[in-house]
Amino acid sequence: MQSYNKFIHGSGHGWLIVQCISDGTMQMLNPFTNRSFDLPPVSTLPDIIDYQPDNHGNEYTLWDFHDIRSTVDRDKVHRFQVYKVIINSSPEHDIENFMAVVIFGPNQRLAFYKPGNMRWVEFPTRDKEFEDVICFQEKIYAINEEGQLYEFDTKTRAGLKGGIHETRSPSEIPVGPLEPKYLIGCANGSLLMLVRYTVRKSKEDETFKFDIYELKRNRKEWSTLDNLGNYILVIGFNSSEFMCLF
Repeated sequence: MQSYNKFIHGSGHGWLIVQCISDGTMQMLNPFTNRSFDLPPVSTLPDIIDYQPDNHGNEYTLWDFHDIRSTVDRDKVHRFQVYKVIINSSPEHDIENFMAVVIFGPNQRLAFYKPGNMRWVEFPTRDKEFEDVICFQEKIYAINEEGQLYEFDTKTRAGLKGGIHETRSPSEIPVGPLEPKYLIGCANGSLLMLVRYTVRKSKEDETFKFDIYELKRNRKEWSTLDNLGNYILVIGFNSSEFMCLF
């Protein structure tokens, strides 16, 4: 979401995550208390090699789609470098355990920030093409474009620990960048994966549909969810919810 010189990259726990396009700074803003909290700027993301302002304009040197050094205009980097940002809690309530997570760069990799080091630090995986990430039950779960689930423990002294979850993606899942996937954590401990895809009857007749998969607590296989019962799904820009109607 964009507003003049600002991008809103996410929200959570009463905060908006906002990036300034002109200088690449990132902040959390609380619209109810009017308080702010600084996050590391775009220039500290792991794929940024160097930033050199010159007389002809400001440019970044970074790793591109093919992990080759490339020089890119500053404004373009600021507009397209950050895909999504989430937070695990409000920094006002628990600054020691606070964490922010970002999907970044042309290859959509993962990085995190914890107070004390004003930089984004890459996750313990070089995998890419992540489409969604959530904080759930003191862990971080991410899903890539192929539907592969990742799990990371946030309660380790060495930082994050984890990687590919033992659960494999459903064999029939639509795969590709045009079939985005979303994760939702449920109160009963289950994870839901929503897959959006397009049904084309003709060039003029296209319909978006969703498939829903459930991974129950302590299970190792996704199951298709055909009926939500008394629950509804709310799909948002930064997060989604699974809630009971009554």
